[in-house]
Amino acid sequence: MTLPPRLRMPGEWEPHRATWISWPHHEPDWPGKLGPIPWVYAEIARAIAAHEPLEILCHSEDVENAATIALHAHGVRMDRIRMHHVPSDRVWLRDSAPTGVLDEGGRVLLLNWAFNGWAKYDNYALDGQVGREIARRAGLRRIEPMRDGRARVVLEGGGIEVNGRGVVLVTEEWLLSDVQVRNPGLTRHDYERLFAEWLGASQTVWLGEGCVGDDTHGHVDDIARFVSPDTVVLAVEKDPADENHVRSIDNLRRLELAARSVPLRVVTLPFPRPNTNTTDEPHMLFIPRIANAYSVELNGTVLATAGNLQVQGDAWSAKQPITISFPAELLRDQNALTIQLRGDAGRRAGIAPIMLGPARLIEPHYTWAYAFRVLVPWVAVTFSALVSAFCGLLWLQQREKLYAWACIGEAVWALVVLDITMEWTPLGWYAWSALLFALRAVWVWALYIIIEQVFGTPPVRERAAVQGLLWAAPFCSLVLAVTGSSLPARLLRTLLALLCAIIALRLTFDLRKRATTERVLLALGLSALLIAGIHDAVASQFVTSAYGELAWAKYVGMLLGLTIMWVVSNRFRLARAEAL
Repeated sequence: MTLPPRLRMPGEWEPHRATWISWPHHEPDWPGKLGPIPWVYAEIARAIAAHEPLEILCHSEDVENAATIALHAHGVRMDRIRMHHVPSDRVWLRDSAPTGVLDEGGRVLLLNWAFNGWAKYDNYALDGQVGREIARRAGLRRIEPMRDGRARVVLEGGGIEVNGRGVVLVTEEWLLSDVQVRNPGLTRHDYERLFAEWLGASQTVWLGEGCVGDDTHGHVDDIARFVSPDTVVLAVEKDPADENHVRSIDNLRRLELAARSVPLRVVTLPFPRPNTNTTDEPHMLFIPRIANAYSVELNGTVLATAGNLQVQGDAWSAKQPITISFPAELLRDQNALTIQLRGDAGRRAGIAPIMLGPARLIEPHYTWAYAFRVLVPWVAVTFSALVSAFCGLLWLQQREKLYAWACIGEAVWALVVLDITMEWTPLGWYAWSALLFALRAVWVWALYIIIEQVFGTPPVRERAAVQGLLWAAPFCSLVLAVTGSSLPARLLRTLLALLCAIIALRLTFDLRKRATTERVLLALGLSALLIAGIHDAVASQFVTSAYGELAWAKYVGMLLGLTIMWVVSNRFRLARAEAL
């Protein structure tokens, strides 16, 4: 084989097209703990896919299906995910997959080291073929490094740490000890020559031993990592009674010695505590939103029920985030989660993406969702109610149309936002939806009267169009309540949105004639609400997120309420000044 000239292994922070991982499936890698591991991987995938493409190897079709479910449940960007059916023994691609290097022209080559199960396990035949599959699917040239042209070099990526500028970190325990021997007969000098030829290493820094209990027997990635070309982070155990103390102090001294000959800054981190988690760790199911009466069952055990699954039309719905705790022993390698909804779910139909895993990982998501979906709406409701009361008090002192409609509009808006948190209504949900739709029409008219009071008499045709559309609202509400069809309501909302856009444009042009503060604020508030409303309409049709809330308009309405309070306050102050 002709050796490509001057190869270089780049640092991990350098640009790359994608990250490759393999989906967990081999239970002995996590004895008794495989159940929650795919959910942890899904969270890792979510973090990676937010920034770059992610290639996922799946051992079988069943593994791929399970991975897809977990990825969707965690809100992963699926447009950046590619799944590959590639059988494997284990998931540790850092060790079994090829090492990427660059040639003189900047082209990526894959160094496909031989893999022998860390010279410890016998079942590695499938892992030995992973490099060939990755090269084929990535369309990259694959090279098998040889030792003296006789046998392939056995190495794992987890044992190699580089700064991308010619310095390589490895441990003597990994390559030079008599335990789990990778390449019998190779010496320190032989390895340094291999690193120079294949990785572009001008200096090899030999650390002593890795951490105690490492299955790989000395991989450097457990204890030391380059974070920049001249900075290495090293785990150091300061407790003399700990088995890792002597090892880590020895490695620190070796790095300090190496720093005398190459630019190197050593940053120490505390050695991590032993992982004592067991299968007894409590787990939790998190559902950001669920509709109607429900029953949740995991692996044949009923975890929770709410409402009455049998009573049609019962006005109950769980719209707040839900968490359900359960013992970890209920988990299996292949979990069966069943959620039943009552048949008349109506407009409340649908379950948001769920999360299942250790309680300590799930609770932060629930806390965030609860604050955003429950606490923030209550703040908005309280604010609108206070603005309504304030405007009502002003109306009692000065019987002005502006104050009356501001009071009515904010009171109605408070009811509309309150709907987010309501679990029960004396009406059926169709009837309640119809009432809310009618209330929104009242609010639109109140807002229009306020605009009229601030900007002056509107065009006759515009006013007639607004009145006509709002008079159609009761009809649409009746159709929704009786038949359950939302088509007339959606059509009316679309026409209202177009009309509001026209009004917003008119107000913006009117500002050129007279741009007072209250006019500017009102025009901006209406425009922001229009944009939020369009977002809600589109997002509710095409977006599903475990972490977000689609109803932006209900929160942007707070800004409009603040504007209305400022407008009426300013009008009241001017009226009092004129009276004096």
